[in-house]
Amino acid sequence: MKNEVKREFSLRGRLTGALLAAVLLFALLQAAVTYRTARAETEALFDAQMQRIALSLSGGLAAGALNEADPPADSPAAQEMIIQVWRADGVMQYRSPLGRLLPPQTVIGFSDVAAGAERYRVYALRTATQVVQVAQHTEARRQMAGALALRAVLPVALLAPVLMLIVWWVVGRALGPIERARRQVAARRPDDLSPLPTADLPAEL
Repeated sequence: MKNEVKREFSLRGRLTGALLAAVLLFALLQAAVTYRTARAETEALFDAQMQRIALSLSGGLAAGALNEADPPADSPAAQEMIIQVWRADGVMQYRSPLGRLLPPQTVIGFSDVAAGAERYRVYALRTATQVVQVAQHTEARRQMAGALALRAVLPVALLAPVLMLIVWWVVGRALGPIERARRQVAARRPDDLSPLPTADLPAEL
């Protein structure tokens, strides 16, 4: 019969590897959930901001008053939002200076509108005298939401390596007595049958 060669394995290596894999998997799942949640909350925050802007403009302000409230043309605020105000008879009363012309909105509330080759998230509010449209570029909106979501994931990404180092240290600390016993046995001669020191050895060993 052929002699079977048993492969040696390290209890410390197996335990450390299993725990590190579990920590890494949990960190990835936590990061994914945090990212999706933060992104959804950011999108909802953008929608709420559009609603507030529409409500603030629904009091029938004149175009001159709206123009005075415009931010500078090269500011991020002017490039982020598109505002259009239509009278009840379909005549445009106001339009953001840099915004693309969007079609008159027939859907009241939130909708996605295509203007040329670009898409916009639009909120329309109808009053007795006018329709207020507030729009955001969909791609820019997604980029901003993604950037804010990544900031929320950053603590998880930073915590995972620290937790893995803690696991590695704890496992090494807990199995230290077994490693010392292994070295003591390996250093003995085959005919040395003197008792091994049992101080600090775990009950299982």
